[in-house]
Amino acid sequence: MHGTTWTSSTIRDSGTANAGAWGAGDFPFYFVQLSSFKAWGRAAGDEWGVLREAQSRTLALPNTDMAVTIDIGDPDNVHPTNKQEVGRRLALIAKAKTYRDTDNYSGPVFESCLEQGNTLVLQFSHAEGLNSGGVPLVGFEIAGQDQKFVPAM
Repeated sequence: MHGTTWTSSTIRDSGTANAGAWGAGDFPFYFVQLSSFKAWGRAAGDEWGVLREAQSRTLALPNTDMAVTIDIGDPDNVHPTNKQEVGRRLALIAKAKTYRDTDNYSGPVFESCLEQGNTLVLQFSHAEGLNSGGVPLVGFEIAGQDQKFVPAM
């Protein structure tokens, strides 16, 4: 077995535990981020931001990666309808990380945040040449230690 892909939100419990149960050792485990369900126009402090952050923390486990789907989801349906794009993104990860294909396989991934006065400067990997072109960015949220997500302005 070369690895697995997973589309459930129970990644930590199901996926990594199953690696040992399958007797496959440390093999690649690539999963799909929960999409943009109720992401736009919702009340601040919604649990979806916390859930997506928890999914991102799963990337600290060895041999894992995540296909981001927040941009192709439907706010009224937790499951993206464009399954072909979800599969394409998982395939890009597998080609790059399992089979050592050098194609770019990921969109921007948050790395760090630096406070500069009343501004937060975000750093992303997989973002070479990416910029807003001077247009204010929308769709970002921030949270403090209290895990209450609010729109970033």
